[in-house]
Amino acid sequence: MISVRVARVAIIVSIILVLIVLDMVRKRRLREKYALIWLFTVAGMTVLVVWQDLLLWLTAAIGAIDPSSTLFLFGILFALAILLHLSVKVSDSSTQLRILAKEVAMLHAKVAELSASSCCEDDSAGDTSAGGGTLGGKT
Repeated sequence: MISVRVARVAIIVSIILVLIVLDMVRKRRLREKYALIWLFTVAGMTVLVVWQDLLLWLTAAIGAIDPSSTLFLFGILFALAILLHLSVKVSDSSTQLRILAKEVAMLHAKVAELSASSCCEDDSAGDTSAGGGTLGGKT
């Protein structure tokens, strides 16, 4: 059984975490979909702290000795799930960045090629316009 003191601390930490998450969403430092994950997790942990019979049942179901170790286990599992999710996002972003870098390099090469051909055409067009070309003959 979790002591009343530990339960109070857990509830206070949950309230502080909810306020931090909401503030980060308000400042646009955390996207809503991630905020929902954090808020549901905080709600789940708070339910386990408040509804201690459920926590005791889960503790017995997983074979743990102490209910607080069950809370820590769920916290660690949550952290691992978040780390895995963020690793996938970083991998996807890395792949996308590599593709975009290749596309930018190809576009720079194309611009350089067009600039070089445009420069050569301007030089040859400059020689013909001196003798009465399009712009030179009209006033």
